[in-house]
Amino acid sequence: MSPDAVEKLWEELTKKHLGHLVHGSTSVEKLGAIVAIGACRNHVFIFIALKIPVEQLMQEDSPEIKRNCFRFFNYVKTGLPFPDYAVMQAAATALGKIVEVGVSTMFDDSFMRSEVDVAIQQLQTENSRYAGVLILKELALHSPTVFYPLVSHVLDKIIIPLRDPKTIVREAAAELLAACLDIVTQRERSSKTPFLIKILQDAQAGLRVAVVETLHGSLLTLRELLLHAGMFMKDTYAETADNILKLRGHRDALIRKTIITLIPTLALYDTQTFSEYYLHKAMSHLLEQLPKPAERWVAFVAIGQVATSVGSDMKTFLEPIMDQIKQGLQQKG
Repeated sequence: MSPDAVEKLWEELTKKHLGHLVHGSTSVEKLGAIVAIGACRNHVFIFIALKIPVEQLMQEDSPEIKRNCFRFFNYVKTGLPFPDYAVMQAAATALGKIVEVGVSTMFDDSFMRSEVDVAIQQLQTENSRYAGVLILKELALHSPTVFYPLVSHVLDKIIIPLRDPKTIVREAAAELLAACLDIVTQRERSSKTPFLIKILQDAQAGLRVAVVETLHGSLLTLRELLLHAGMFMKDTYAETADNILKLRGHRDALIRKTIITLIPTLALYDTQTFSEYYLHKAMSHLLEQLPKPAERWVAFVAIGQVATSVGSDMKTFLEPIMDQIKQGLQQKG
């Protein structure tokens, strides 16, 4: 098949069939089109099969690449927002791939700024908030250089989705926060930037609020600061560890589970301080969770992760851990 014939077939496929499906009335139609777009990534794969160099395809003066990039970008944006979460997640993933392909040649700074501004506006409304978070996360992951000057604007509004009523939105907001923190720590010498201080202060204040959503969002924030903000949390590590472990007996199951998953993060961040001051308290709590069916397996995973960090300091706890493993195997058998 000649390149002209392939191009004609491609035009029919993308404009007629994908366009029809992406504007379809059902989630299945839209999801199928978006997944296909994410897989083809601007039809580069077809041209590779025809032995046309990728470098030639990605030249700035390639109208075909530009047209399809913008077409696909607009197609996947129809799924952001959308009532079906699976469609939104697939659309965000496809959008990230398109941005990665086109950011150096097609999506200039002004275009990206406009998209970030629109997504930040989506954070203000509950119905579009999840879409806004997903879009911002993909832009941060796949266009970090262009995204960097806009990070402070995003972080200024991050508390809104971090305290959303829906768990899925809060968890996505934590992933967005992680992506922003990675961009900042890779580019700024000082870790004591004003917006990081504000984010920490908001999280600390949130731990004193009885509302579960606020409490959960604050714990997720502390996790990302520990994992992605370099040495920023060094001076407040002890206070953070104390505040986290105080919540280990919380009445809400989601909070209890989050505390369990945070214990390995504390062990990883400052292993020496953790082993000296928090290991016994933390391990006692994790061991107490092992007989509980609802929390057993997440506790086992946490114990394994803590052991990886603290090494030989875990030997004191080997016997009770092995006893619980034997009991679990007997029950399963």
